[in-house]
Amino acid sequence: MNKSKLDFLEIHPYPHLANYDLSSDLRTLEYTQFEKTKPIFVGEFGAYKKDFKDIEGAIAIARSFISQVCQHHLVGWLYWTWDTDQQPYLWNMKEKDGAIANAIAPKNFPTCK
Repeated sequence: MNKSKLDFLEIHPYPHLANYDLSSDLRTLEYTQFEKTKPIFVGEFGAYKKDFKDIEGAIAIARSFISQVCQHHLVGWLYWTWDTDQQPYLWNMKEKDGAIANAIAPKNFPTCK
């Protein structure tokens, strides 16, 4: 990556356990083997309903995940998905009156300080 013409690297790790550790996914991406000379961001992450049975579990993992993104100095994240009803197996940001959107909104959950 260091010698590539890439401007940035986008990754898509998905937590599947309440005690998910982003470090383990980054090790599989060979993250530790290259210099961090280009921005790396999470282009998509979300919570599967089969793994997180209720909205509270989805919120908890989203907050934990975002905190881990910050700890690893990644430049940002995008939650998948906002309102995609075509993927009913994922918790989306508008479900349950926007519970996830409200819980991870910067005004309610400051990140990456």
